[in-house]
Amino acid sequence: MNPLLRLWFRMLDLPRFPNPTWHRQRLIEELKEVEEAPTQIYKLSESSDIQFNIYRAEYEGLPIQEMPRFTLPFPSPVVHAYMLAKFTSRWTFYRTAAYFANAPHSVHEVINPSKDEKLNQVASRHGMNSEGFRKVTHNILRFCVLFP
Repeated sequence: MNPLLRLWFRMLDLPRFPNPTWHRQRLIEELKEVEEAPTQIYKLSESSDIQFNIYRAEYEGLPIQEMPRFTLPFPSPVVHAYMLAKFTSRWTFYRTAAYFANAPHSVHEVINPSKDEKLNQVASRHGMNSEGFRKVTHNILRFCVLFP
């Protein structure tokens, strides 16, 4: 793995998923989402999710040779730049939201915050009040634009 990507994943400090099937299932879901994406920007977004999933599995020491193969519909540097911007902005968003929600500790998440169900999961994982956390995130989202 590229040393800069390894450093980036270390900074993100995401919870690990040691089960290779989790990464494989996510990759299969993302491949389907690329096919179903209605616009080019969503295709790029889903492509970045695929690349992120593969790098994350590699970072966690899982056998990426067993992952399904795919071809990026965009030049690799474009996908990588989008991936870095998208997931870094989400990571920053959650750390900011956790701070304003008085979280008991730092929050390291990168899932899409546009759905209340996902926000509830994050709050639950980190011992926060779901309703209060959702209010804070909705307020932040009014002023903050995240990548799709």
